[in-house]
Amino acid sequence: MNKKYFLSFAIALCCFSLGLKAQMNYYLIPLAGTYTSIAGTTVALTGNADEGYANNIPIGFNFYFDGGPTASTSLSVSTNGFATLNGVLANATSTNDLTGGLLGNRPIIAPLWDDLDDLDPAAISYNTTGTAPNRVFTMQWNDISWTAIGSATTASLSFQMKLYEGNNNIDFMYNSTGSTNGSPAASIGLSETLPGPNNFISLNSAVANPTTSTTSETTTINSLPPTGTIYRFVYCPPPVLTHTNVTINSWTSNWTNTGASYYEYSVDSVWSATPNNAVFQTTNTTQFFGNHSPNNTFYVYVRANCGGGHFSPWVIDTVNTPALPPCNAPLGLTVYGVTYYTANIIWTAVPGALSYQFVLNQSPVTPAIQGTPTALTYYNATGLLPNTTYYFHLRTDCSGYPTDTSSWETISFTTLPLPPCLIPTGLYANNITNIGADIGWNPQSNIIGWEFVLDQSTNNPVVGALSTSNALSATGLNSLTTYYLHVRTDCSTWPNDTSGWAIYAFTTLPDSCTQPTNLQISFVDQYTAFVSWNAAPGAYGYEYIVDQNPNTPAVGGTPTFSTFHSVSSLNSSTTYYLHVRTVCDTNYYDNSFTPWVTSSFYTQPGLKVGNVAGNADFTVAAFPNPVRNNVTVSMVGVQKGSSALKLTDVTGKLVKVIPVDGKEQVDIDMTGLATGMYMLKYIDEEQSYVLRLTKQ
Repeated sequence: MNKKYFLSFAIALCCFSLGLKAQMNYYLIPLAGTYTSIAGTTVALTGNADEGYANNIPIGFNFYFDGGPTASTSLSVSTNGFATLNGVLANATSTNDLTGGLLGNRPIIAPLWDDLDDLDPAAISYNTTGTAPNRVFTMQWNDISWTAIGSATTASLSFQMKLYEGNNNIDFMYNSTGSTNGSPAASIGLSETLPGPNNFISLNSAVANPTTSTTSETTTINSLPPTGTIYRFVYCPPPVLTHTNVTINSWTSNWTNTGASYYEYSVDSVWSATPNNAVFQTTNTTQFFGNHSPNNTFYVYVRANCGGGHFSPWVIDTVNTPALPPCNAPLGLTVYGVTYYTANIIWTAVPGALSYQFVLNQSPVTPAIQGTPTALTYYNATGLLPNTTYYFHLRTDCSGYPTDTSSWETISFTTLPLPPCLIPTGLYANNITNIGADIGWNPQSNIIGWEFVLDQSTNNPVVGALSTSNALSATGLNSLTTYYLHVRTDCSTWPNDTSGWAIYAFTTLPDSCTQPTNLQISFVDQYTAFVSWNAAPGAYGYEYIVDQNPNTPAVGGTPTFSTFHSVSSLNSSTTYYLHVRTVCDTNYYDNSFTPWVTSSFYTQPGLKVGNVAGNADFTVAAFPNPVRNNVTVSMVGVQKGSSALKLTDVTGKLVKVIPVDGKEQVDIDMTGLATGMYMLKYIDEEQSYVLRLTKQ
């Protein structure tokens, strides 16, 4: 059973056992207003105007003092400036004592508790105004003499006490018309049912903005409150705290919405009157608490912030987390389908289990670690070592709490040993030329592939390139050179599951007439490009074709003895193919050629129609050319917007960018540049022009 506490455990326990209300939940707001006398029912006093009292005065509605569980429907009043809400008065009690007085009659409501005299025969009256649920009960002390000596002849003040239906607030209001006499000593404030500190609220003076205390009562107030002063006691209700969804290590705390601007909460496993742990703020009325221990008592603290720096007392409520139930170990642990690298493990589900933890290793010792979590009742082990004994350790996780697990269950199994991995056979080299050959070996089944190395060494390599094909084409070889083909079988992904190396030697043919190599396309723009290739040993010349067909040309190309050419009249944004072959005989018409070699390139997007390189309306000239140091470039024609010259070398690398911006001549310093051929390109917003420079 949960137990609720307010600020003091002992007092609160007493109050709950008696069904009484303890701990002051009112706070003071000083106000100013206009005092208005009431025309109410006159109280019939027992005693006299100096020491008189009356009981059973009807309030007219249910008033819950300080939010107590029992409603007050009537009260008692004294000529000495106070009223009580419990029992009946037997005397007027002029001795003011909010801390511990009138034990049988508390709570006490004291607008001005001292030895007072009523000068008006109808001095004390009351009425109830308004309509439910917003009615107001007013008790009035009219023309009261506040004197400590002699007889009362002159009124000092009038004052009222107001009780508000619904919010249970209390007002004290004053109309000071005279003065005090002698040495009066009054108390102003409220008291709870029980005596003692924190069960009363006492004003320290009767000024417009007094302070209050709940631990030290002021019993010596001797000045009249300013006329129109209102001391409003506002009820700051503490939340009512309950708990749901209590598990072994968590719960949800819920509290009533008291209309507070926010709430503060904390939790601890040790009781104290105020929180020792961190205090958090929230505007919610529910809070989840997790990650706590089973079989333990926790104290939840909640209080309401009523604004203006005022809080309700801390409400303290206990939560008892249950003990952990027995956590059963999984049964039916079975291993099947064991291979070289894999195994399947299954087990029977444990009723109510949250999940399971497993460890797969090569040790029979019970694991000291937590294990890998899984919600499944099977595990497919992969990546195992062949011919190796493994241990699968399994336990139940019943709740997620660290200690709520079963004992470990263990099963062992041994993976299969690997079969022999056979060495490749039937190595060969066909169609051997001066620069290449077709190589291969016999196919094999139930393997993942082969590793191969083609080099000029008889030594076996450490590792080779992986291939899933047993027929390959070797290119880029040297002529008249002996090569060694090394091949071994990869039977599985296991690192050591390979065969020995098989080796096969062959020698390439000598050079006679070889294909062109290293085809290069550079200085590509919208309509032009520069093509080149490496000279072929034994060549008598070349043929080349630039077209848009990737297939091997069916006819001959343009004959040339040069290995570089400028190509023009191309289309912009188009893929072109450069086809080159070597002429192998001095008699061109003997049709002695190497196979075609092909490379592709893509022209740049085009400019406006008509504004192409070499346009008759615009030309670019350079002098001197060839050049040693400086070259002067002249632009003849209309330049279109922002313009520049770009100088690139034969590889296409940009060397210089020279702004033109409308100038007709620009000097370029080529001192320090390497000798060779360069491409100079003029470009503006609508046209371009390309010419070749030779640096000496």
